[in-house]
Amino acid sequence: MTRSSTNYAIFWKALADKHNLSFVTTENNYCQILGDYREHYLTLSYRLGDTHISLFTNPSPRNYRRLRNEILKDKGLTAANILAHVSPPAVLEKLKGQIVAGSGGQTLSYQQSGFENNIKYLEFIFDVMCDLASAYLLINRIGSQAMPTLIAVGSDPRHKLRRFVIPLIETIAQQTRITLMGPGQDRLCPHCLVYCGANMVQLSSLTSITYYGCRACGQSDNFRTWKGQIIVIFDRYRGKEQAEERETLRVNWFTRRMLFDFDSVQIINATDEEIERFAVLVGNDMDEVRKSRYAKMVCAVSPQCRLSPNTIRILQRTFGRVTNR
Repeated sequence: MTRSSTNYAIFWKALADKHNLSFVTTENNYCQILGDYREHYLTLSYRLGDTHISLFTNPSPRNYRRLRNEILKDKGLTAANILAHVSPPAVLEKLKGQIVAGSGGQTLSYQQSGFENNIKYLEFIFDVMCDLASAYLLINRIGSQAMPTLIAVGSDPRHKLRRFVIPLIETIAQQTRITLMGPGQDRLCPHCLVYCGANMVQLSSLTSITYYGCRACGQSDNFRTWKGQIIVIFDRYRGKEQAEERETLRVNWFTRRMLFDFDSVQIINATDEEIERFAVLVGNDMDEVRKSRYAKMVCAVSPQCRLSPNTIRILQRTFGRVTNR
């Protein structure tokens, strides 16, 4: 070892002694710390002019229960809250390198140039990596509902956790492909009233990942089986948002006012303005599955609903067929 790195190694020896870790040196400009740290197996090494840290994670529930309980004290257990808890801006600003997750989160690694001799900083990195190991498990359990948060980080080339979240995105995507891949016409998200489908994530110009879940909110855990018809109803005198009868689910637009997967439209009583606003939403719908179906839909207008000729023409341009019944 060089004289300077030999001097720095004194600090590493003190760090190893403080945490009951093993300290090893060789003649080839190489020194290493290894052993158990917060129930994970950790290695700290200096080679080829860089400081390397590897954490071999222990997936025991005990390792993430503390983090989960801390977050649940005053926040919901979402991916955004978990990442904000373990890696707030102050932590990210302090990082000198990127933390990278291995496949399945079984390993985490960190690398920075030079020989790091600041014991407090090394302890800081150790603890951040242990917290991120727990965060990986927690976010993985959330499933595809975590995707919007993870995608925002994974698609930012400057984010210091980008290479931590991309394997997590891949893990969640693979799980949804195993459980949900294939025809999803009968798996309906009860919150969004949107069927399960494929969602493509564009992380860069060269990297894309496909996962399966609700096409609206992305969740992959809670679906109801529905093989019948869904009709959007315009009836301001109907109190319930949804009414289910045999193979038909009727959803009142006036109590929902957001697009979902419907098969036909029934207008019982509504104003021209209300129908035209609905037609604008349909015309601007970005969902590719629904967009292809509107031109084949039937829109039934009740005779007692006296819509103007202009509104009827708008409906005729929006849907496949408009009937008066």
